[in-house]
Amino acid sequence: MKDSREVQLQRELADCVMSSSWIFCLSGVALSIPFGIRSKSYLPLVYLGVGGTVLDMVNGYWKCNKQRNALKAYQDTMKGGRCLPAPVRPLQPAKEDKGMRERHCVQLLEVNH
Repeated sequence: MKDSREVQLQRELADCVMSSSWIFCLSGVALSIPFGIRSKSYLPLVYLGVGGTVLDMVNGYWKCNKQRNALKAYQDTMKGGRCLPAPVRPLQPAKEDKGMRERHCVQLLEVNH
């Protein structure tokens, strides 16, 4: 179940991604027009349009990394802390794995505080 803070962080991330997702694609398409006219082909449009789209995706990933990390950190704290999963050995019963995980989380919390 999502609370208002998580919804707000998701909106901020979505706004950041959407605001940074058109610059390189538009530039690639604009640059491809003279090349397409000169070569009488649609290939420059395809190559530069796709290349611009890929650059937009990479730019959006790096530009919105702060919002993505804030959302992930909030979701981690809402799940009950940052406990790393304990190593699972296939021959151990599930009860022992649960106890091992709880001990592992307690040890991590003691080290961090």
